[in-house]
Amino acid sequence: MKSLYKQFYECIFIILIIFISLSGTCFAAGEDTLSDIAEDSKITKIEFEGNHLIQDSDIVKVMNMQIGDTYSKEMVQQNLKAIYKTGYFSQKMKAIPIPTSPDSLTLRIYLEENIPITGFAISGNTVVSTGEILDILSDLEGQPQNLQNLTEAVNQVEELYASKGYVLANVTEVLDDPDGCVNIEIEEGVINSISFEGNKKTKDFVIERNI
Repeated sequence: MKSLYKQFYECIFIILIIFISLSGTCFAAGEDTLSDIAEDSKITKIEFEGNHLIQDSDIVKVMNMQIGDTYSKEMVQQNLKAIYKTGYFSQKMKAIPIPTSPDSLTLRIYLEENIPITGFAISGNTVVSTGEILDILSDLEGQPQNLQNLTEAVNQVEELYASKGYVLANVTEVLDDPDGCVNIEIEEGVINSISFEGNKKTKDFVIERNI
């Protein structure tokens, strides 16, 4: 027979698992338990909470939901996913419908921005200046971390190297510090050795001397 202590801790463990699974829900659209929402309710206003660096107008651009549309959970969920795909926000977002009349409501969307980029630390670069690299990255500074935009900037850094003839150079590591600084490590592609094939009469050292 299980001891009372063991049964107690097993119950606590099960409760924790249920709580974690419920709290991890993403893209929550409209908690209708707050009040009854009529099926034909119109959205008369859209409000955003939690966005400090990304403007409301920039969020609205990615949404296909507009003032005057009929409210539905499915439509709200699709728009929350579109907002998430911008890359600026975490999955902790939800939309709450707030009735303002029997057939109209205000939709309040709660967001959580990613940690903003406070600066960049570049290492491993010798043939391309830090200033040239920062010119590519400067537009990202002060904005919430965005994996899509950061990946595009890294590609531009590698293209900069390639345009100068350094085709082996690549960004090998991108790490963010808790303070928002992004560390970028570059390997420029150092030539470790040179080998020759096909030279039957000319010695290797003669060819090496001319490289």
